Amino acid sequence: MIGYRKDWSLKPAGAAYRDLVLGERRTDEKGTANAQGTFSLPGFLGIYDLDVSRGTDEKCSRCTLEAGGSQVVVTLG
Repeated sequence: MIGYRKDWSLKPAGAAYRDLVLGERRTDEKGTANAQGTFSLPGFLGIYDLDVSRGTDEKCSRCTLEAGGSQVVVTLG
């Protein structure tokens, strides 16, 4: 198996891949929207699960950030 030895210990390439996918290339941000209700941050291309809340109102949404600049709009209430 790529990235692992027969005893399931990680090879250097497997460790590098794990560090990229679960570390360096992972976006885990929290923030507060401005007075206009906007919150922005840079992100890597890919699929995101968004959790947005205001008071007791909460919405979870899955979106895809694509090349060329993407904007995601989540509306509560």
